[in-house]
Amino acid sequence: MSAIDDEIRLYTGGIRVSPFLSTNHSAIDRIEEGVSFSSYCLDRNQDRMYDLLGSLVRETNFDNVDKLRTLIQGNASALSNSVADSGHAFARTNAGSHLTPAGGSSELYGGMTQVQFMNALAQKDDLSEVSQRLKEIAELAIKRSTLRLALTCGEDQMSQNEKVVGDFVSRLDASPSSEISQVLLVAVTSWCLSLLLHKLTL
Repeated sequence: MSAIDDEIRLYTGGIRVSPFLSTNHSAIDRIEEGVSFSSYCLDRNQDRMYDLLGSLVRETNFDNVDKLRTLIQGNASALSNSVADSGHAFARTNAGSHLTPAGGSSELYGGMTQVQFMNALAQKDDLSEVSQRLKEIAELAIKRSTLRLALTCGEDQMSQNEKVVGDFVSRLDASPSSEISQVLLVAVTSWCLSLLLHKLTL
């Protein structure tokens, strides 16, 4: 666990995973939802950055219920603590949730609905069903068939980036290992739990 955290700090400027929402430019009631992965690095660390991204995508283990419980409780605590400082933002998100589908999804992902849901999950004794649902959602969310890429680099690095991106994409649907990746687990847990609230009954 600590090894991959150290490598992320050593070879990249950080790896961010977050929910993605986009409203259609011509129809406010149509939205696109997904998961966004982003990172950056020096040219010499391209291979390591994509290797790390690949590990995070393919090696997250939702069967580690004890770790999952710790992350859920930590997430719930952080969300609850943020309410006092960001009450106006929560109120704005809640008000916007009644206006558009994107606003409704924003409330699920990061509003008071999410705070209440995470606190309820943190009180659960049995997380086995949550673990199973997270695995099902992760399998649907991270696939080559629905992937889109945006790359920023110098012209002299384009061919090298195309090669390493191609290798990265080719490994996406590979069978995951039994290792656990905390960074993706935290992010996908937050995103999937929000989606669970929207789509599934626990």
